[in-house]
Amino acid sequence: MTNRASKKDAGSTTRTCVATREQWSLGKLVSLTMENFLTYQQCTVMFDPCLNVIMGPNGTGKSSIVCGICLALNGKATLLGRAKDDREYIAYGWDVAKLRIELYNPAGPAFTIERTINRTGSVKNKWIVNGETSTASHVDQLKLQLSIRIESLCQFLPQDRVQAFSAMSDSARLEDSINSIDPSLSEKHKQLKELANEGSDFEAWKKKTEELIDSFSGEIDILAPQVQQVKDKRDREERRSVLKQKKLFLLYEVELKEFNQLRERRDVLEKEVSVKREDMKPLQKVLCEKKDSAVQSMRKVKDCSKNLQNCLRSQEVVMQKAEQFSEAQQKVHHQLDQRKLDDEKRVVVAQQLREEIAIIQQNLTDTTKSEQSIATRTKELEAIIDGLNAELAPLENEHGRVGMDYQRKKSELEQLNKLLMNFEHKVKERENELNQFHSHSYRAYQWVKEHESELGLEGEWSLPMFLSLAVTDQSRRRQVEMHLKKKDLFAFVFANKQDLDKFSSIVNDQMGLVVDSLLAPSQDLTSDRLAREQLSRFNCDGVLLDFISAPGPVMRYLQKIYFFHKTPIGNQLTDQNIDELSQRFPVFYSNDRRFQSKKSKYSGQISSGEVQLRNCRFLKDTFELSQKMVIQQQRTEKLVEEQQIKKVLEEIFQKMNMISNKINQLKSEKSSLAHNEKQRKQLETSLQLKSNKLRSIESAKVNMKAEFEKATKNFQDSRQQKLALMANVKGKMEEVMKELQKASLCNLRVEIDNFGTRLCERQLKTEQESNSTLEGELQRLMETVTDKKRKARNCWVDALKEANLEVTAKTIPQYVEDKFQKFGVPDDVVSVEQQMEEEEEQLAIIALVQLDEGVVERFEKLNRKVEELRAQKDSRSRQHDTHQEKVDQLRYEWLQSVKHFIERLDRNFSRFMSEMQCSGRVELQSKGDLDPGSYGLSIKVSYRRGEGVQELKREYQSGGEKSVATMLYLLALQELTTDVPFRIVDEINQGMDADNERKVFNMIVETVCNGDSDTKTSQYLFVTPKLLLDLQYQPNMSVLVVNNGVANDIGSKDWNISKFIKKHRRLTAATQDGE
Repeated sequence: MTNRASKKDAGSTTRTCVATREQWSLGKLVSLTMENFLTYQQCTVMFDPCLNVIMGPNGTGKSSIVCGICLALNGKATLLGRAKDDREYIAYGWDVAKLRIELYNPAGPAFTIERTINRTGSVKNKWIVNGETSTASHVDQLKLQLSIRIESLCQFLPQDRVQAFSAMSDSARLEDSINSIDPSLSEKHKQLKELANEGSDFEAWKKKTEELIDSFSGEIDILAPQVQQVKDKRDREERRSVLKQKKLFLLYEVELKEFNQLRERRDVLEKEVSVKREDMKPLQKVLCEKKDSAVQSMRKVKDCSKNLQNCLRSQEVVMQKAEQFSEAQQKVHHQLDQRKLDDEKRVVVAQQLREEIAIIQQNLTDTTKSEQSIATRTKELEAIIDGLNAELAPLENEHGRVGMDYQRKKSELEQLNKLLMNFEHKVKERENELNQFHSHSYRAYQWVKEHESELGLEGEWSLPMFLSLAVTDQSRRRQVEMHLKKKDLFAFVFANKQDLDKFSSIVNDQMGLVVDSLLAPSQDLTSDRLAREQLSRFNCDGVLLDFISAPGPVMRYLQKIYFFHKTPIGNQLTDQNIDELSQRFPVFYSNDRRFQSKKSKYSGQISSGEVQLRNCRFLKDTFELSQKMVIQQQRTEKLVEEQQIKKVLEEIFQKMNMISNKINQLKSEKSSLAHNEKQRKQLETSLQLKSNKLRSIESAKVNMKAEFEKATKNFQDSRQQKLALMANVKGKMEEVMKELQKASLCNLRVEIDNFGTRLCERQLKTEQESNSTLEGELQRLMETVTDKKRKARNCWVDALKEANLEVTAKTIPQYVEDKFQKFGVPDDVVSVEQQMEEEEEQLAIIALVQLDEGVVERFEKLNRKVEELRAQKDSRSRQHDTHQEKVDQLRYEWLQSVKHFIERLDRNFSRFMSEMQCSGRVELQSKGDLDPGSYGLSIKVSYRRGEGVQELKREYQSGGEKSVATMLYLLALQELTTDVPFRIVDEINQGMDADNERKVFNMIVETVCNGDSDTKTSQYLFVTPKLLLDLQYQPNMSVLVVNNGVANDIGSKDWNISKFIKKHRRLTAATQDGE
């Protein structure tokens, strides 16, 4: 064995016997290799075919071997009772664990199963079976083939499930025992239960089927009268339908006869209309000639009209020109009058401009006189404004600087407010967590917050450590939490006994809350803390007190009760000094472990142990309540500074405002003076514009005499032109009269042609009216023929549809004629209609009774269902009889085998119990019925004389008694076992006294080893933390010793067992020769 700290090899085995080939059988354990598994970094365990005793002190890794066998054979982690997840078996600090197991194969190389367990990654497990990548289901198939059943407590009994054996029900114990002895018998039992369930299902089905048949039959009897009524109704409806079909066919024949008569009349009329049309053709020819002549005459009339219109348009143009000359003369007169008016207006406007210019000159003279005084005053105002601006500039600079200070103070105040809000949020979160973890402490805390003044506490006190204790170094939270008891975290701490009693009286007695109260000592032990020089020798960073902050009462309580000032906390280098630290300190911590040592009062020896630090649950996010007071104090100071700066800022702003007002007033006065200067310039500009306008008006004077002479000359020229145009108009009027005479003659000729045309049209119209009468009659007759044809066709189609025939059929099928004869349908429509009325009356009477049309279908469906159910019942009854014979035969065979097995098991168990000076028996329990699931196996024991046997139950016997009974029962099974390759029992002797343990061990050796090396029995693994002295051993058993510690630094692979044994024999022989 090697030292656990060296992490090289954490286990080894020593073989003490040499097994023969005949002792090995299929499926026995050959070896187990573990890497990074629980306490082992690398270890290979070799097994012998008979008895293997695995011995070692607690914590060395004996049960780890059992866990490795279970998980390597795809056993569930829950079977071991240690953890729920396979990954929890990976050694601390490693991400991958590997297991390799070899099972004996007499036909060739050993079966090998390799399993890799990954802590991280998507692939949790990787399997290799016989050197090839495989799956967990393949491993299960191989186990079934080798009769290995890890889930059976009779074959595999780990340390943490020993008590589960005595808690098993009788039926489960029987099933487990049979399965570990003869799997085929277990399969029969399973098959028998399945068959019994099938029989129960059949009886239930049979009863249900008979009930259904009775129910359906009763319903059939009820429905029979209704079905007969519905059938009668359907017969009458069918007869009515046949009558309707016959009626439609008869109507078709009537319509067809009328159609033929009308068609003959239509042919006669068509011949008469054709003769009339031939007689009208000559008259139509004469009418066309008359119309052509009238058209020629109309054309001549249109030509004459066109010429007349041209003459009239020419005359109109000449008249328009004459009118234009008249208008031109009037326009000349109008222009002359307008010029006279414009000249008069010009004189008036010139006089007004002269008056306005005089006024502007007067105002401009007055303004020029005050120009000198305005300039002087403007310069004075500018000098005053410059002086005030010089005073304002430093004030503005000071205002900007103070404003920046104000904004900075305001920003700092906002930051402190955010810190306070964040702190309050954290406090609220911690309060919610306190409510989750300890609701009574939370309610007490809320009450104290509201009634602290009423409580009247005189001394120091503190809220629960859950709220008041702060870990200043977050990496040390696990050490601090693990060092404290959970109940103290939620307790209030008081420095005064009277305050504690007062608080307990109110909270515990009056409010009925369960809240702890702690009394803090008055003495502060900080001065007694371990010196840093002393701690640095062992690579320790300090003591627990260095990494926490809390109110005074809490600090004193932690020093007095938990020795926070004397509990070292180390780092990664502390592991090198664990032994020396264990000698000096009862408790100390490293980065991830807690170490505790205890000195025996009897032997004086120091025993130590270590525990892995768990994750924080309560001190996940701590904080100091004192921080809140500091932040609040800073906020108050910043608020005062902000108010002072704001006051200075307001004073500067007032001064700046006064100066700015003065400057604005002066600027307003200066602007007024500038306005006067602007007004003078506007007057000068206005004077110049009006003077220019006056000169323009005076230069635009009109010569009225010349204008009058020019207008007179234009008037005379226009008059001469107008006279010439009037002469031209006279010639045009003569041409118009000639064209008008020609047009009158053409119109007369047109009227004559139109009269002849109208006369021919009257004669033709008379003939056409006569022909139209014939054609109308013909058209009406054709429509009647078409309508008759359509009606006949519709009657035929309706008849075919009523008879459910194709509408394309041309004749009535024979089977329809047969149906007419069957129902005796007459051949005239009147008789058919009479019979239809009779049927309608009968159907109306039937309709008074509400009939369900679906009753016939349901009646027939029920009849079919009853027939089917009766056939199924007969068939399944015959099958059930055959099935029952098979069940009875199988039950008899199984029960005989089980009774034989129980008898042998009872003999073995009774014999073993009698050797222990006790009594016991194994019985087959049954409720007396035929249910195979009611059978069970009962173990009854008695450990005292004169006392009757009692069933093995966890509530009846002590732990040692249950262990003895369980061990002897498994031994009794061992003698009966031939197919099960191995059996594992882990630390079942823990509760036995020395006498019982010795007897049980000797029985195991005798039973398993059997004194005959050639006898094949199940391999037996017996795990124990110790072996008594002077026990019985046999050559064909092995003792595997599991050790760890600093003294063993040779790996198991480097051991030469044979050489070691030879050396031991030589030393023994030399010692005997010396004697």
